[in-house]
Amino acid sequence: MRNLILPSICAVSLIFSIPNRGDAQSDLKLWYLEPAQAWTAALPIGNGRLGAMVFDGTAEDRYQLNEDSLWCGGPHDYARDGAAQYLPQIRRLLFEGKQKEAEQLAMAHFMSVPLGQMPYQPFGDLRLTFPGHDKVEAYRRELDLDTAIVTTTYRVNGVTYTRQAFASHPDQVIVVRLQCDEAGALDFTATLTSPNQDVQTQAVAADTLAIRGRARDYKARGDYGVVPGAVRFEGRCRVIVRGGKATVEDRQITVTGANAATLVLALATSVKDYQDLSADPAARCAEVLKRAADKTPRQIREAHVADHQALFRRVSLDLGGTWRGRPALASRGHPGLAFRAE
Repeated sequence: MRNLILPSICAVSLIFSIPNRGDAQSDLKLWYLEPAQAWTAALPIGNGRLGAMVFDGTAEDRYQLNEDSLWCGGPHDYARDGAAQYLPQIRRLLFEGKQKEAEQLAMAHFMSVPLGQMPYQPFGDLRLTFPGHDKVEAYRRELDLDTAIVTTTYRVNGVTYTRQAFASHPDQVIVVRLQCDEAGALDFTATLTSPNQDVQTQAVAADTLAIRGRARDYKARGDYGVVPGAVRFEGRCRVIVRGGKATVEDRQITVTGANAATLVLALATSVKDYQDLSADPAARCAEVLKRAADKTPRQIREAHVADHQALFRRVSLDLGGTWRGRPALASRGHPGLAFRAE
């Protein structure tokens, strides 16, 4: 026990004895020089309820979306009839050291029906397509841990394009901000997709695209059969443009000739609690977007950063100086840069 307690005390003392250096905040960035090709290489944003993995592509960008209450299947009784009568036998086998026999008896007559809980499900994808952005220069993507904002920059034909994404806890939305340094040079389409069932997309307002559907059925192990998907969900994406034009159809949002654009996403399900699925996800999304519409994109961003930093900046840990220009990952062209000693 002493061997465990002493290192723990030392570690806690170290963390709280380090001064909070304001200049260290600029070093808290994970940056990369190419888009993510796999989910594990994408950069995460989240607010505790909503989340996204940001792939930061150029010709096509993907935001894999999550909402914390979207599970397949639905509420049901896990109890197995007559299970209690087998408990004394299972205990006896365990006390006799017959672990395997106890497990076999429990699996056959004692465990829940169906065996295992319903799996968590992805909400869907927001995909952005940019015509003519197949070949780019000066590409960089980064996650700033101090602001919880993902930023992507690159150049196409001399025009610099910038995208920022974050998940706001105060406003309960995911925000994607797009801009360029040449007037009218921003063109893209945005679509919403989902791997779940009964999925439909629809323009619900002149500036808003919605996606709705139902979580997938759960095929239980053994002979139990299928637990029907009961959780309904809806997501809404509102587009705000500066300059140019935005049109919303039942399948996509199209932005042409813009200076900048902001996408504000609300996600919701029908889950009220573990056994009540009577909530209206459409009404929930509409209410969230209505509240967010009372703020400018800048105000939403500022509220997000302030909320995040109130928690993130409570403690800092300095493990020594590192050149901030060093890549976070080794690359094929320069495999040693990420590991080279100072």
